[in-house]
Amino acid sequence: PADKKMYALRDVTATVECIPLIAGSIMSKKLAEGIDSLVLDVKTGRGAFMQTMEKSLELAEALVKIGNEFGKETIAFITEMSHPLGMTIGNWLEAVECVECLRGERGEKDHSADLMELTYVLGGAMLMLGKKTSTIDEGIQRCREAIRNGAAYRKFLELVQAQGGQVDAIENLQRYPLSKHSVEIKSAESGFVTDIDALEMGFASTLLGAGRQKIDDTIDPKAGIILKRKVGDSVESGDTLAIVLTDREDTLSEVKERITASFRVGATQPPPQRLILKVIDKKGIREWGH
Repeated sequence: PADKKMYALRDVTATVECIPLIAGSIMSKKLAEGIDSLVLDVKTGRGAFMQTMEKSLELAEALVKIGNEFGKETIAFITEMSHPLGMTIGNWLEAVECVECLRGERGEKDHSADLMELTYVLGGAMLMLGKKTSTIDEGIQRCREAIRNGAAYRKFLELVQAQGGQVDAIENLQRYPLSKHSVEIKSAESGFVTDIDALEMGFASTLLGAGRQKIDDTIDPKAGIILKRKVGDSVESGDTLAIVLTDREDTLSEVKERITASFRVGATQPPPQRLILKVIDKKGIREWGH
């Protein structure tokens, strides 16, 4: 409650982007939860709140310093957010992708591979800080095994049930209601996808109903975007780049323009991009070595 009032004040005093205030807001809540240690994912790039590496590092260092000074071992990863992570944008769509990843149905060699790469690293770090493994690498292997043997998915179902959720809705994802409109966005060119503007895709999903433009807007959990191509993928003219799901027919024209402009297609396949860039802990800043 106090944080909400402070954010409202920051909004009208142009201090939303003040890093000490951001750090105070984030860490006060984490410390109040009674945690023993903390793993942070600090985004950088076009789709992140901190769009430059300099600002992302400044924030990450502040967060890690506060955590460690309070006796809570804290580690932060700087991760790339210039392009969308995973294959979905939107509330229910992302929930479906997460469940399918937990079941082991996605994440190895498909469009959810980047999502799972990041999940394994963050999970591995949590296991290390929780003294379940001695290194992050060992933690990553434990996480991979929990996906392979179904333990992660079973635990998720237990958590849903313990919190009064509908386990049946998770086990039968296809029963969830569908959006009224499903529209494919086609490529006008052949070549390779060289860029997908994460910020523009976020704006597009908001227009579809997946996010709020005003504080009193109603979110449509069904609305969103399914990516059919990712950066580095080959594409032919007429191939589907993305599928748009919404009940708002009046927004489709603008959304199609935004998404089409978000995809850039070139003649040359771009080199693979690193997803996890740096790690910050009590020893300082270093490159992530995977």
